[in-house]
Amino acid sequence: MVLHFARLALPSYFLPFLIMNVLLDLNPVDGRKSFYGKATVIDDGTTIKCRSYQTIVAEYEKESDTITINGYYSPTTARHINSFCDYVGKQRVSKRDMEDCVSY
Repeated sequence: MVLHFARLALPSYFLPFLIMNVLLDLNPVDGRKSFYGKATVIDDGTTIKCRSYQTIVAEYEKESDTITINGYYSPTTARHINSFCDYVGKQRVSKRDMEDCVSY
């Protein structure tokens, strides 16, 4: 079986991957209209990841209810990380905590 997505033919063994990984645009929580596709959430069923531009900057482990921040990158990425924290129901973090690569 071959799946066709916008002129892209994929073998059927890609189907579980396509279903399991949900990709969503992250919405700002600081009054801005949008991140315009620069911040996304990837949910693979066990973890939820925050991708800022092309970098995974934070991960939330559903089973342990733990979020890991992978560092401080820029003020814009810090806004992406704090929106992600809000998305998963966790407390927002400061620049210092991001620099310390916290897990909580």
